[in-house]
Amino acid sequence: MKHFVLIAWAVIAGLRLSAQSPFFIYVQSEPATAFSVSCKGQTLRSSQTGYLIVSNLTDTVLQLAVSFPDKKQPDQLFVVRTQGSDQGYLLKDYGDKGWGLLDWRQLLVTYAERPTNTRAEPIGATNKEDFAVLLAKASGDSSLLAESPKPVAEEKPAPQPKPTPDSKPLLEPQPVPEKKPAPEPKPAVIPVPSYCTSILTEAAFKECVTKTEEAKSETSKVAVVRAFINGRCFTIEQVKTLAMLLATDEIKYDFLLEFWTQTAERERYLSLVSVFGSSGTADRFKEMFQ
Repeated sequence: MKHFVLIAWAVIAGLRLSAQSPFFIYVQSEPATAFSVSCKGQTLRSSQTGYLIVSNLTDTVLQLAVSFPDKKQPDQLFVVRTQGSDQGYLLKDYGDKGWGLLDWRQLLVTYAERPTNTRAEPIGATNKEDFAVLLAKASGDSSLLAESPKPVAEEKPAPQPKPTPDSKPLLEPQPVPEKKPAPEPKPAVIPVPSYCTSILTEAAFKECVTKTEEAKSETSKVAVVRAFINGRCFTIEQVKTLAMLLATDEIKYDFLLEFWTQTAERERYLSLVSVFGSSGTADRFKEMFQ
């Protein structure tokens, strides 16, 4: 449950507050189990640990058909009202009430359709505050609400006037300017998004790599990386390096699906398809993030 709260906070803290297009839906099963979702003519499979992202959505009302491997559970059909913004849901069996999707922002459950109708019920207090605000108040850490700094626009030099056909060259000799060595290019500064407190420093990342390499199993390697989050985000290059330390494509797929919530450069996430050796796994990854 503790791990779920961390993932939930990471997703919800990153949700955009105003309606934009396109948007995504993040679904996590509880307890962790594989499933698939059919939406708008495409079917996506979750990771083995139960994470799934449906991206590039534009509709405010969606039908999500959820199915499970080997038909261990009956298929479930949900009608989700997204209001055109990013959403996070917990997929869970509520016993006599059937399967439901818990909205992490509004703390409401949308149950699978039955012959009558679909209903939404509040869970716990019907507080209308955003989940991130509730979490900040509970932890006493106001930095969780801090907005990401906006990159400063680079000033461009004013354009020089072009010479006209009637212009004449200067007759007086001009001094030859001394050549100075070109300055070394500085690495691009990656803005810190609102869902992170900071980006992992190079020193912390090197320590993370060292401890990950020393871990004895794939599970313990992923656990080591989780321990370095602490509200921070990774760059794309850092995520790629860590993914390459894992043994199989399936483990890499699960890792990348989970750590998408802890990446500062989500718009570049599709470039991580290069870590896979199997074309089948690479295609699954593309379907998830295209």
